[in-house]
Amino acid sequence: MQLASKTHQSTRSGLVKVHECCPHRAYVELTVPVDAQAVTAASFTTVSRDQGWADNKYTPFTWFELDLCRPRGDRSDWWGTVIHYNRAANPEFFEATSRWDAQNPQPSTTARLLRSLRPGDSLQITPKAAYPGWVNIVREATIKIEYLPVGDACDGHVQQPRPMLNPTSCHRPLDHASQQIRVLVVKPGRHDDAIQGSFAYTSLAGPSSQQTDFGALSYCWGDSPERVNIHLEAEGATIGLISVSPTIERALRRLRNPDTPLRIWIDAVCINQTDLEERAQQVSIMGTIYSRAKVVHIWLDEDNSGLDAALRIIRDVYNCERRVCTGGDGALVPEQDAPLAPRTLIPANLGIRPGMSA
Repeated sequence: MQLASKTHQSTRSGLVKVHECCPHRAYVELTVPVDAQAVTAASFTTVSRDQGWADNKYTPFTWFELDLCRPRGDRSDWWGTVIHYNRAANPEFFEATSRWDAQNPQPSTTARLLRSLRPGDSLQITPKAAYPGWVNIVREATIKIEYLPVGDACDGHVQQPRPMLNPTSCHRPLDHASQQIRVLVVKPGRHDDAIQGSFAYTSLAGPSSQQTDFGALSYCWGDSPERVNIHLEAEGATIGLISVSPTIERALRRLRNPDTPLRIWIDAVCINQTDLEERAQQVSIMGTIYSRAKVVHIWLDEDNSGLDAALRIIRDVYNCERRVCTGGDGALVPEQDAPLAPRTLIPANLGIRPGMSA
């Protein structure tokens, strides 16, 4: 039986003019229905025009952004994603449409966004404009999603693999006598590429010089219900998925190298959480694991105003103790010295990157 996916859409009509000084306010919003098991596709349509002056050299300064809001009102990673630009200085209304597919075989940020959607999440289209004299004139906008309803199944329909939280098949039993541990080996990749890796095994008993180098990650588990999949491989074939929190995913994307594999121990990934005996044994040697790691990364996560404030305090305390500078604006680091978040105030000599410390 062929599965007929359901659709849900939200449309708004009515002229709205958006200037540079206007607040960030959604024009149309759609909430994922409670019976949605998985969102498979989304379409975004805007009918608008651009009021401003430009010749052929200039990019239009009016556009539309897509925001994803969680039920608790929290902003997600998907905030301010540009979906459409207006035609520069064109007085005629025109319709722009884009479609995202969650089952795109190629790794993409749009597919990851759709696969992360859960019932209650809200997609919002927000018109934007930049510079005085430029106006985004909106006449209509529509958000439409296609989704698989809860409980449906079919033959012949391509579905995403179901997440498996630390499946036993992915974890070879450990030799506890030699204090053996698993190390996640993450394949090289760019920031937006899908995360793929495999497990390597090493023993902590005996001289440390005989052990393979690995790093470790210290982070906050958090209480987010969201999960993201990491593809595990063995001998070149995918053997399963590990479901991790978005916090771990963001850390791996920042730590991953574009050219060389990343070897790292993470408790939630490298310990078989379904094996209570293994979990107890591994927890008992965590002190040894962190002490034997070549480097321990402390992940403080991203886009956290409290984190920015804490790092400013650390900077001021460091400067005061070391008498590096007088503090205040004199301690501002140039943008090129803080590539991840130039707005964060950190002295270049402190060696701390926003989102992470070591």
